[in-house]
Amino acid sequence: MHLFIYSSIYLFIYLCIYLFIYLYLCQVWSSIFMKHNDSKMFCLTGSGVNKVFVKEHDDAVLPCSLSTRENLVGMLFDWRKNGQKDGQKEVFLYDAGNHYNNGRQGQDKQFKGRVSHFQGQLMNGNASIKIQNAKMADSGIYSCDFPKLQPGQTFSIELVLVSGALIDMAKHLGNLSYNIWSKMKQKVSYSPVVLDPNTAHSDLFLSTDLTSVCCVDGQKLPRNPERFNSVISVLGSEGFDSGTHSWDVVVGASPAWILGVAAESFQRNKDVGSQSGLWRILYYKGEYTACSRPDPDTVLPVKKKLQRIRVHLDWSKGELSFSDPDTDTHLHTFKHTFTEKLFPYFNTNKPYLLEISPRRNPLSVTVNHHHTFDFNNQQEVTVLLHLYLSECALKYFGFGVFL
Repeated sequence: MHLFIYSSIYLFIYLCIYLFIYLYLCQVWSSIFMKHNDSKMFCLTGSGVNKVFVKEHDDAVLPCSLSTRENLVGMLFDWRKNGQKDGQKEVFLYDAGNHYNNGRQGQDKQFKGRVSHFQGQLMNGNASIKIQNAKMADSGIYSCDFPKLQPGQTFSIELVLVSGALIDMAKHLGNLSYNIWSKMKQKVSYSPVVLDPNTAHSDLFLSTDLTSVCCVDGQKLPRNPERFNSVISVLGSEGFDSGTHSWDVVVGASPAWILGVAAESFQRNKDVGSQSGLWRILYYKGEYTACSRPDPDTVLPVKKKLQRIRVHLDWSKGELSFSDPDTDTHLHTFKHTFTEKLFPYFNTNKPYLLEISPRRNPLSVTVNHHHTFDFNNQQEVTVLLHLYLSECALKYFGFGVFL
């Protein structure tokens, strides 16, 4: 009895603390949102300082666009490289047709003759630049500034030069160890999915944590048999050949996308519509369609614009289901006797992010990508308890703070 009372008091105190923090954060977020809600900028790399990984001596594309696709021909944007020792360096400046490649002065000598913009994409709001023959000295954080927007906007991206032909997945993810994955998958049905950069089409840009993807102009990437070269697609890094697996994808405002699973034998250098081994739903021109060759396409009776899609694979039962997790509405189920490993499949040809979203429910745990939980350690278990209480607060009281 006493244990129950103490536990109740403990939970009540935590809820009060979380409520106070929640209200404070709401106030801060509200002030930020009110200040920037008129922004026309949409950085293709997502929020924060993300990274572009480029092999040394290849061309590096630093992507950034206006979400409104506003014509940039008569506007001003300025790319600079930020440095602690030598300050900012002028990389590329475009001002209504006047830029460093047609006589304008002021460009840093490190970038002279090596940086260009995408003239044909200016009308679509594309302010991306390309640095030719990328060198180790080019590594660092770059900013794209639109000083004449109201309010002025600046977005940053980090260029990282690598020497290997392909990215080592385990090394790239650091301490996001596969031990975490195995422990988590024993406790929840949600499958942590990250993208495999070695399969990504050259027109796709992946976030540094490999959970977001969007379409940019072509990058020069190493050729390898795993990479898609005919369709703008990317696969998840882990394939499934047993059990049940589920993942959520935030599609947001994207006007066109394809989600599903692809068989391991699916040909990366052939058109999607000409081969079997791919089960997916696509969204295009306001219409949702389920497709799997050689079966005929099925137009789905969905009228509203969905924000998230849940993909649920039951390999053993031979079922692949899609649903709207926000309303718990079933969209479509494929039934097939699977015989080989299946990989999460993502396709987009638009400059809008598709983001693999962590599922939050009382049984799930949000962990830092650079930490491995030891379930035999009392301190680690205490952290998990805090996470669990926060998840409960979110479910039953509508708020929560995630550590």
